[in-house]
Parts: sequence; C-alpha cells; structure tokens
Amino acid sequence: TITTTTTTTTMKTSSIFLWCFLALVAILSVTVSSSGIEDDYDYEEPQVYTDYDDFEYQDDDEPTHTEEVVTAGVQSEDEKVIEQAVDEPLLEIPAHTFNEFNIEDYDQDEFEGFEELSNDAQVLASTPEAERFVRAQEEAASGQKADSKKVDPLANFPGVRRISELEFRIEGLFLIGAIVYLINVIIGRQRNARLASQWLAAVMPVLVKNFASAHLDGVTLQQMSSSTFELKVTGRENCVGAQITLNLIARQDLFSLILAKLLSWKDEVLIEVPMNQDSMDTFVFVLAKESKVKSLRSDWEDISAYTDLAPAHMLPKGFAVLTDCEDLVSHFTSNTEIRSALSKNQKFVESLHFTDQNTKSTNHKKMLRFVFSLPPTSAEMKVHRTLLSMSFFLIDYVGKTQLKSSSRAKVDTRRRRAQKEVIKAREDEKREERLKAKEAKLRMMTPEERQKHEERARNRRLRKRVKMVR
Repeated sequence: TITTTTTTTTMKTSSIFLWCFLALVAILSVTVSSSGIEDDYDYEEPQVYTDYDDFEYQDDDEPTHTEEVVTAGVQSEDEKVIEQAVDEPLLEIPAHTFNEFNIEDYDQDEFEGFEELSNDAQVLASTPEAERFVRAQEEAASGQKADSKKVDPLANFPGVRRISELEFRIEGLFLIGAIVYLINVIIGRQRNARLASQWLAAVMPVLVKNFASAHLDGVTLQQMSSSTFELKVTGRENCVGAQITLNLIARQDLFSLILAKLLSWKDEVLIEVPMNQDSMDTFVFVLAKESKVKSLRSDWEDISAYTDLAPAHMLPKGFAVLTDCEDLVSHFTSNTEIRSALSKNQKFVESLHFTDQNTKSTNHKKMLRFVFSLPPTSAEMKVHRTLLSMSFFLIDYVGKTQLKSSSRAKVDTRRRRAQKEVIKAREDEKREERLKAKEAKLRMMTPEERQKHEERARNRRLRKRVKMVR
C-alpha cells in the first residue's frame, strides 16, 4: 500500500512539472513570435537634427548675440508684451482652425527630412510581419463587431424581460396539458353518451313491458349534463311512475377521471318510484352493502332515526339490513325471485331503500329507491334487465305488504320514541343557540349595562317565586 501511494504521488508530481514546462514553453513561443516583427527588419533610424547650426539657411532678420543690448534697469517693449501674455489666460483655439490647415502656408524648410521618415515608414508597413499584424487587427475588429451584434437588444430596457428556456418549457407543458384536457373532454362526452345509449337499448324491453307510457309513446333519454342522463315513465299500478337517472363518472373532466380511477368510483343507475298513499304501509326497510351503511345513515334521517341493524341469514355475504320492523326481513328475503336476483347480481347491487318517511321530498313521502352500478362493458348491460325486473316486481310486492297489528304497534312505539328524541334534540339545539346569542350580547355590553341586565334578571326571578308561593 505504501509503495502504491508513493508511486501515485510521484506520477502526480511529474505530471504537474510537465504541465508547468509546457506552459513555460508556450509563453516563450508567444513572446518570441510577438517580438519577431521588430527583430526581422532592420531599418535606418531617421536623422535627427539637434543643432540648429547645421542648417545652411539662416534668417538675416534673426538678431545675433552681439546685436542684443540689454540695458540694466530698463524693460524693453518686447519684454512688456511677453510679461503681459504670461499674465493673461490662454485662449481656446476653435476646432475648425485645424481643419483649415494648409501646408503651403508654412515654411517648407522646417519639414526637411520628413519625406525620408515617411519613406521609411512605408517600407516598414510593406513587410510581411506588418501585413500579418494589420490583418490580425482587422480580424479582431471584425470579431468585436460580431460580438456586438450578439448583444441582447432588450438589455437596456428595464421594463422588458426576455423569457428563459425553462419558462418556455413550462409554458409548453401547460399548453400540452390544455390540449390533452380538451381532447379528453370530447372523448369523455362521447364515452358517456355511448354508455347511456347502450344501457337504454339493453333495458328497453323491460320498460315497455312494465309501463304504459313506454309502450305507447316510447322512451326518451334526456341528457341533463355531460355525465347525467334521465328518463321518466308512467302508467303502472301502485305507483305514480318511475324516474331513472344515470349518474356516470365525469369522464369529460380529466381530474375527475383520475380520482375515479384512484377511489374506484362507479357508474350508477338510480331508480326512484313514488308510491301511492294507500299502496304502502308504514315501515322503513333498507338492504345495502355493508360498506354503504354508514353513508346511508348520514344521508337519510329516516334511516338514522327509525332503523336498527337486523340479522339477514338468507342473504348473500356482504349485505346488511336496516329496518324498524324485524318481521320484514324474512318477508323480503324469503322470496325466491328477489333472493335469486340479488345472489346472481350481487356486485351490481348497491342499495334498496323503502320508506314512508321520505325527508327529501314534500310531495311524495312514500318512496322506493334502487341504486345499481353499471357493468364496465357493454356485453354485460343485459344484467340490468334482471335488476330492473326485480325492481318493478318489488313495486307490487311492497304494495301487497301489510304489517301485523303487533308489528305495527312496535313500529308506532319506536317512531313516537324517535320523534320525542328528535324534538328533544331540536329543543336542545335551540337552547344552545339562545345561550350563545345571550353570551354574545353580554360580551358587547359595558360593565354598567351588564350590571343593570343582571339586576333585571334577578328581579324577574324573584317575581316568579312570589307568584309560585301565592
């Protein structure tokens, strides 16, 4: 292990030195190449004149040293002018003065040797190294122009913001989701309409057989919404008619469809049959799946107030019976037609509810309610023929059911007790509401008003006691 670690460290160190060496060589090569422009070409330096005595031309007007006479203590006119110019502020020369510059206005002798310098500069600019340098400068300038084109034009506008790629992706996902939702709306509506038509075609013979209106006028399935369909039939003994409602899964709503898959929602058929007043005795009977008992008790006051669980030995497992008269259990479950239909189609039967205390309708107190689930495939729709035949058979069967005097007395006693409990519960609720209102009123009073209110209440109680004593 020690040998391996040492070897690895040595390799790392050598690689570091190798990279440093390569970097040094690269720096040197760049330095040499950059300095090669000046080293490859030797040119003569221009002649610089430092002594004005070398000029052949001399102005005669220029005074010599011998001609200069300086009088001690006396200031000449030229000196005064110079002193005055120094004291005054410098004047700004306008820019257009330089534009009017003309070389002919100046002495040509002052530019002696300038042409040689210009010729040397031209020779220097014509070398290959200079041409490469110029070309590199031009490429760099063109690159800067290209980079300047890439600058975001919206960068100088603080109120404008460029959308990022992530935001584009999020918006794309939302757009795809909206398209999928719209497609699901169309497909879901068509699917529900197809299920409703398939169900109606399967049960049409049963409706025509049991109701006169279906036989004479036919049946029209009305679409109340994208997931609700309804039909009404009349013309039968013991009942006003029947209203059948198809409550399907809202397949047009993608979220409802997902929840239906997660929570195992089902398409249901609700059959409501208002009974005639003289065609049904006073009782409440419920046959439902055990999983539906709790929801039925919370939804219907007559079930929660009047019924109790009753043993149902002759029914298939999974069913529960709630009633206010135990004699009805054997009366309904002993019928072979009813028991056979329930046994064969147990998974499609949700609940059967017979009551003479329908709390959700003021016009029809006596009501039969049947709830069945739709089969998942169209091939099994014929199952509802049997279930609807059993439902319409029960209309006549309930009409013929008459309670014994002892059973009716038990039912009446239970209902009176239940009604007293309901009345007591309502009074308790009202009492609680009054107390809450009184407490709220006292909280809003000032201490003086509260004291006066307590005195009035005390005097009222005293007057009541005096009346009781007399």
